[in-house]
Amino acid sequence: MPEITIPKMNRLAKNILHSVKKKADAGITPSSHKIANTFRILADEARDSGKYLAAAELYRQVLELRPPTVDLLLICGHMYKEGRDFPTAEKYYKRALEISPHNKEILMQLGHFYKTTGNYKEAEKYYQDTIVADPDWAHAREELDNMRRSDEYRRFYKGGRTHDGRVSQILVRKTRDELYHDHTNAFVITRGGNHQITRWGSGQTLRGIDSLRGYLVTDQTYTTLEISLDGRLIFAGDLQLAPLRREKSNPNMRKYVYNAWVDVSDIPCGAYDMLLVAKGPYAEPRQGENWRRERVIVAEPLPEDVVEKSAAYVPAKAVHALLEKPDVIETDSVNDAPRPEYVAIGMAFDAATVARVRAESLKLIDAINAMPSVVFKADKSTFPGPIRNVAVLRTDQLGDLASSVPALQRLREILPDANLVGLVTSANKDLAKTLNIFNELVVIEFPDDPVQQDRVMSKAKQAELINRLKPYNFDVAIDFAISGLSRKLLPLTGAPTTLGFDTGGNTTLDLSAAAHDPKAGYHIMRHSSQVQLLSEALGFWLNGPATVVKRNDISRANLVPYGIGEDEDYVVLHSGSRLAMIRWPEYPALCQKMLEAGKKVVYFADDDKDREKLPKDKIEDGSIIYMARKMPFQDFDAILSYSSLFIGNDSGPKHLASLRGAKVLSIHPGRSDWREWGQELTGAIITRRLPCTGCSLHADPEECAHDIACVRKITVEEVFQEATALLQEK
Repeated sequence: MPEITIPKMNRLAKNILHSVKKKADAGITPSSHKIANTFRILADEARDSGKYLAAAELYRQVLELRPPTVDLLLICGHMYKEGRDFPTAEKYYKRALEISPHNKEILMQLGHFYKTTGNYKEAEKYYQDTIVADPDWAHAREELDNMRRSDEYRRFYKGGRTHDGRVSQILVRKTRDELYHDHTNAFVITRGGNHQITRWGSGQTLRGIDSLRGYLVTDQTYTTLEISLDGRLIFAGDLQLAPLRREKSNPNMRKYVYNAWVDVSDIPCGAYDMLLVAKGPYAEPRQGENWRRERVIVAEPLPEDVVEKSAAYVPAKAVHALLEKPDVIETDSVNDAPRPEYVAIGMAFDAATVARVRAESLKLIDAINAMPSVVFKADKSTFPGPIRNVAVLRTDQLGDLASSVPALQRLREILPDANLVGLVTSANKDLAKTLNIFNELVVIEFPDDPVQQDRVMSKAKQAELINRLKPYNFDVAIDFAISGLSRKLLPLTGAPTTLGFDTGGNTTLDLSAAAHDPKAGYHIMRHSSQVQLLSEALGFWLNGPATVVKRNDISRANLVPYGIGEDEDYVVLHSGSRLAMIRWPEYPALCQKMLEAGKKVVYFADDDKDREKLPKDKIEDGSIIYMARKMPFQDFDAILSYSSLFIGNDSGPKHLASLRGAKVLSIHPGRSDWREWGQELTGAIITRRLPCTGCSLHADPEECAHDIACVRKITVEEVFQEATALLQEK
């Protein structure tokens, strides 16, 4: 595409609009959606080419053709900021904030914006607002701390500080006024898909059985949510009322949450307009308050051997086998006609359609919940899928490849049997042939354009490269370039797993590392060392470094004061966890089954509530050792270390027991992936396959909207069965 400038962009926009007028005169009226998509494609290309003001003007055209969204307003603001048009950039950031006033990403971007413009007072305010919106977001705290340590900030305040500049205000407890807000009405999407680059475009992507999550903050009453893709209703269900925390002054403000499990298995792949509409008895449609329009991509399911270890993978075939034909739903004839105000936004479905989809949505939920829990053996490798064919990108110069040789040699050590295919250029292919690392070489035309001062490849050449690489069926693609456009080549390889540096989250493994000179601040780590970090990261991903560490200063004698004989076998049940939402509620029932199997049980609890649920005679005769008080760490350590089996939630004691080499069965919640926080040394992890796995819920468990099914749907029989199997293992 030729270079885009603002005058050219304006002519291009006028030409598109002139073409629309000509078609309209001929009786052909293209939809504003199609026109907006054309402008969006041109805007994305201008942005990627570094033509920020041209991109900004094109994004502005998109906003004039479709209702504004937070994403579009933010990117428009970014482009004006990068083009140094700060007043216009501020206007678009503030418009985004009006739509979603407590969106942490918008607040963070406003902090960045005001820091860039030197308005440190406003920057500080918005960084603090970001922290209040998400107290667990470490990045916001780091940004605020870094700004406060800067010379510019100190000059701005001219010595206003009287304390040591290393002392962080972030760590100081905030006042009620700092923590509480006057909320405004907003429709917030917390998960609208997984951002991926696909053959149908780049954006939020849905595959197979997936989850859409979010909430409404409002002073209105809402009851239901409907979600459609290009006019096809895919979900209908109830909203759930949840606590609205930190509201400063309006008692009528409330929060409605949704967690919509959807099945897009039979929807053709492609880009879609997704409409999410909350409805209530007196609600009128208001974009950004009770309805949202987003662009999503429906893509084919990933290969099963890539996703089988993911608890977010719900096998569609297994679920479909459990589904039955929906019951015929009787509907009230009063509600048969769609309300005209919803016709205007393209979200008008008759009552029969809504009832049918509602029944299908409920049956999908029931089918997923009816699936058995899944057990994963503790494993130091959590890599998604096998590694047979690997694309190794070094599509730049001779020196770049030469400095990468140690990293490539390490890669070959890590993957001795893999087919390593080097994607190189004519500038470094001869060196690549001498290394005895690659099984094959693919020479790519990726020239450095002297005018653009960057590497370029035409769309036709990119399409040609896709076809050229397709027969390799790559499992993994690795780009060893620390900077540059070669990362844009990763999607062309077709590999489901990609690795690279500073890709903005567009790879499976996105590594960022820099060593700065304390005096000047520039990079000082050897390029060869920095590049090798990527190989080492892959090595640790395939084989984590954890090992069993036993103590030699404790013995079974530490057990005797607690009623455990030195030669006695016992099972530890640890029912506690720092987060109440992830505590499995069935430990008393599991304890009973362990007793029936002839096992002695050491039962750890946070208080005495569970004591009343356990057989009193078994506590009195020592079959159950009930622990609800603190004890010396070395005794606690000994009880875990010498147990025949430890069963617990995702907690510190679980990791301690595994560190000591005890068999561990952990009951893992879906808020985090078991591959990140499940124990890696011993035993097994039991969890649920749910499409909303990875929600990261912490302070607001009510946003689950499925009663923490990832924990509470795990049955006593499932846990006992796996515990018995582990006890029988030698």
